[in-house]
Amino acid sequence: MERTPHNPNHGGDNTPEVRSGVNSYGTDDPEQQAHIENARIEASRERRHNRAQLERLVDAGLNPDDAETVVEFDQAERDRRRSDELLPGQAPRIYVACEAAEEAGQLHGRWIDTTDDLTDIQTQVVAMLAASPVVGADRYVIREHRGFEGYGVEEHAPIATVAVIGRNIQRYGAPYAAYLSVIDTRDAEALDSFDDLHVGSFDSAEAWAQAVGEDLDWDLQLDRAVDPQLRPYVGIDYAKFADDARAKWDIVDGLDGKTHVFLR
Repeated sequence: MERTPHNPNHGGDNTPEVRSGVNSYGTDDPEQQAHIENARIEASRERRHNRAQLERLVDAGLNPDDAETVVEFDQAERDRRRSDELLPGQAPRIYVACEAAEEAGQLHGRWIDTTDDLTDIQTQVVAMLAASPVVGADRYVIREHRGFEGYGVEEHAPIATVAVIGRNIQRYGAPYAAYLSVIDTRDAEALDSFDDLHVGSFDSAEAWAQAVGEDLDWDLQLDRAVDPQLRPYVGIDYAKFADDARAKWDIVDGLDGKTHVFLR
């Protein structure tokens, strides 16, 4: 599981102080540090809001455990609404959560657009962990994903790999999601070889076989080889050709209803 550096000085609602010689941001880039600092401030504001809501519910007579459940639900709903506002459309995105917070019975995480620059994605993960209600949290997990054209993102997939997949799905769409089913996604070179291996996308495997026949002039060859009187009764079994071709080509029936063909 990939981990990101994080060395917070202390918890609480106040903005963490950075002691001399200690970098709590996990980066020396001032712009990224400012981004993380803003995330900490926002997280502190959220915690104050949640505590105040919890106190109001308990004062109103609600059982403390039930009150915490209501607060967590409301927080999750705010996160979902925020994700829809910040990440409109179908751009591939992931919900990265803090494992330590989950183990402590709290929900903490954020939606991240995987088409962003890798450094920015990593900075957002660091910022999420830095703003965790659990001081010193350094473990994350991918709990949800959207816009990946049916491809299932693993919970502990490396962020760098997910970023490449997200950008390529944004660029190529469903054919790339189909391509992922025939390669080793741990192979960085394979992840970027789609253009070299993608033959095309067709309505069916038989339609692809017919396209091959047209490219190679099979009908013309039959015209030349078969007696004209027999020619109307002689044809090519494209369905069988497509079935036999699966031994040498990667033919994937995609979730988009298309058949995607790849070289091996």
